[in-house]
Amino acid sequence: MSAYALLRNNPNPSIREINQAIKGNLCRCTGYRPIVEALQSFSEGGCCNGINGTGKCPCKQSADLDREKLVTFDDFPKFDESQEILFPPQFIINAENTDIFLRGPRVELYAPQDFQKFEHYLESNMETRIISSGLITRLTTSTSADCGRPKWLSIHRLSTLDQVLAFDKDISLGASLSISDFVNLVDQYCEPAISVPIGKLFDKYSSLQVMNLAVSF
Repeated sequence: MSAYALLRNNPNPSIREINQAIKGNLCRCTGYRPIVEALQSFSEGGCCNGINGTGKCPCKQSADLDREKLVTFDDFPKFDESQEILFPPQFIINAENTDIFLRGPRVELYAPQDFQKFEHYLESNMETRIISSGLITRLTTSTSADCGRPKWLSIHRLSTLDQVLAFDKDISLGASLSISDFVNLVDQYCEPAISVPIGKLFDKYSSLQVMNLAVSF
């Protein structure tokens, strides 16, 4: 799924984008190298592609390099970036237009789309816990001996909390803005002296999937 999402969003990923997409999400059963080498075959940066002007690819012609690789992709069909990668878009449309309510034996979760529903649920369930991404909640429930059935009220579907307002000298960021969006905005609006260290910090934070969901505030 990480590779699918990467190619759907960017058919020609760089080596860095590939590494960002799959870090923290590699399978120990398969091994790291096959996954990394397979994905790097989609990147122009993974091979010189004959840019020396000869039209030949010394990267693929090197016998020593082929011996070092676990697999070569010369005979594989080339990925056509102009073709749409199949996915049921109706699922996405339905998910975006509905509230989320989950109730199980150990937890109850409600993620409304507007503040009126949010406030109504909060008033009716004063013991509820407001969460953002909810990434830490799995840890708390698994380590708690007996916490009953807690109620979580999520803000991650409230679009007004994702808004970004840019002024002359200031930027107003929504409280549920994801880490990925936050880093991109810092890179867009701030000087390199600020944006580069912040980018390096969050590069070490976790995988891209977590950064797309976790909030920065």
